[in-house]
Amino acid sequence: MQMIQFAVVREARFRSVDGFHVCGDHGKGTIDWAHPLTPRRLLFWDDALPMQPHLQAGHLMGHHLDSIFREGHLAGTHLLDRHGEPAGVIIFEAGPYVFGRFKHVVWTQDELGNQTYLETDVHETLINSYPPAASNFRVEHFDEQTGVMTFSFKPSQKLVG
Repeated sequence: MQMIQFAVVREARFRSVDGFHVCGDHGKGTIDWAHPLTPRRLLFWDDALPMQPHLQAGHLMGHHLDSIFREGHLAGTHLLDRHGEPAGVIIFEAGPYVFGRFKHVVWTQDELGNQTYLETDVHETLINSYPPAASNFRVEHFDEQTGVMTFSFKPSQKLVG
């Protein structure tokens, strides 16, 4: 069994109320957009205060004077990307998966539910891992003339259905 890890870059263009979802195909070949793998919209800047006009949020809390500094200033990969536009990485894990070719898509969503599919790329991962072991493995019969032995077992739950 194997997990698939997504590193989603949170760029400065995203606001504190913007987030993302991860959708997958469950190994069937078609992305299931209606049932995201994320339990909810994951916020890009969940540690930042919402941007609000002056004096509508706590005075002198967060960014003073209408949030003139971008959220996450000097955080994440600051100075490694566009200067003054901090970015960071959010890790999301999907799975566990056993055997198969799995497709996933990461798409953004703002606070009003508007979705952005324009920048989505389909990420395909091939999982070739071992399933959990079978149980009740036993010898059923041995034919001395042919040297053929017959076994029985209960298959792993991951391989059933």
